[in-house]
Amino acid sequence: MGNRQKENSAKQLMNHPIIYAFLQNSDNETLFKKARLSPTKQNIASLDAAFKVFYSEIRFIKYISTLIHSYSVSYDKQQRRNKKSQLALYTLSAGERETQSFLSERENCLEDALSDPFLYKGLFHLTGREKEILELSYMKSMSDTAIANKQGVSQQAVSKARKRALRKLREQIEKQGGK
Repeated sequence: MGNRQKENSAKQLMNHPIIYAFLQNSDNETLFKKARLSPTKQNIASLDAAFKVFYSEIRFIKYISTLIHSYSVSYDKQQRRNKKSQLALYTLSAGERETQSFLSERENCLEDALSDPFLYKGLFHLTGREKEILELSYMKSMSDTAIANKQGVSQQAVSKARKRALRKLREQIEKQGGK
């Protein structure tokens, strides 16, 4: 390798973001100059040790940043899932789709939380298991998997029962003349 190639290689190395950041510290820059001007084993070992510490810190910071990012994405997904699982009935009225939420947030029991009389009457047409699934899902914000584990059934069975219960409520409201 010629001198010109070595110089180009050294320039490229110095422009590398990690090397550049390492040399921004005046102590590290001094170690680098010593090792470059007087390449003794001690000078090279000192430079190498300082770089290892610096690089370990960079890797640790990267790890923590990635961890924070991953947890924030998971938290955001959980929040969106919780918002989607609010009990709402979708009806068509005059060609427009309306969403009506019938839960008051201060109640813990499904029957006590309902404020719509049609929905309240429709609740009596559900089985005990369907009521329990709706209560756990919407009042206690439990996932289908958590409900399935609690009841000793599959997640798919819980999902089907929840959909069936919502369909029954919707049908009962339509029969009663509700929106």
